[in-house]
Amino acid sequence: MKPQQEHSRFFVTVCVIGAKQRCKGCGKPVPRWRGIKGVELSAEEIWEVYNMNSHKFFFSFLRSAGMHVTKQDKIVHLTSLRSVGKRVKFVFIIKG
Repeated sequence: MKPQQEHSRFFVTVCVIGAKQRCKGCGKPVPRWRGIKGVELSAEEIWEVYNMNSHKFFFSFLRSAGMHVTKQDKIVHLTSLRSVGKRVKFVFIIKG
């Protein structure tokens, strides 16, 4: 019996910090941590994000993770990429 070939999917945690946003009701700045979301991506998608080959892909990736990004936001730095088994952690800093 041959083992089944599975398409690798990885659970990715996205942490976005550094964007300037204000609370809609009170006008106070929100905490620097904008959010932590989990999404599932293929190895190819992770490689694409890691290499930053496409800013368009990167922003669509953040939107799919539930992050609010605008055209004013910029990628400043990819601070870390850690992998433990099938869990990959990206930490992005975005300056708005």
